[in-house]
Amino acid sequence: MPTDSKKYQHGSEVTAKQPEKLTVNTIDGVWTFKTWDADKKTASSDVIFIGTWEFKVNEYTVRYEFTSATPGKELPDQVKKLLPTDSATYTHGTNVTAQPITQTRVETNEGVWNFKSWDENSKVATSNLTFTGTWEFKANEYTIQYQFVGGTADRELPEAVMALLPTDSNTYIHGI
Repeated sequence: MPTDSKKYQHGSEVTAKQPEKLTVNTIDGVWTFKTWDADKKTASSDVIFIGTWEFKVNEYTVRYEFTSATPGKELPDQVKKLLPTDSATYTHGTNVTAQPITQTRVETNEGVWNFKSWDENSKVATSNLTFTGTWEFKANEYTIQYQFVGGTADRELPEAVMALLPTDSNTYIHGI
C-alpha cells in the first residue's frame, strides 16, 4: 500500500500515488490494480484514496498422451487416434478426472494392444495437466500343425504312414 508521509495544508491538492506493483501473482491467480477512486483530492481533513484491485483466477488446460509399456514397440496409429481431447479450461484447485477412452482393445495384424490405465484417475489443477495412458502389446502366437493326405483315390493312408506325421509343440510369436 503506498504511503505518503508528507503533510498537506487545508485546501491543498493531493495526487494519488501509484502502487509499487500493478499486478501481483498468487498461487491461484493474478491480482491487477485497476484504479483509485479519484486521481486527485483536496485536503480538508485526512485524505484517503481507495484503490480497486481485480482478481483473475488461473486457468489450466488438460492434454492426453499415450505411451507403450512394451519395450521396443511403438504405438500404432489405430491406438494413437483414440487419444481423448479436452478443450475446457479448469480453474486453480479444480479436481479434473481423466476422460474415459472409447476403446480399450485394438487388434492389429501383429497382435493386440490393451489399455492398462491412466497414470492417475484424477488430478488437481495447479498448472496445465497431462494424463498419460499406458498400452501393452501382446503379439499373436501361432502353432504349427502337420497333416498327411492320400494322393491315391479311394485309398486311405495306413497307420504306418500316419505314424510318420511330425509334431511341433512350440508356440511361435508373430514376426519372430
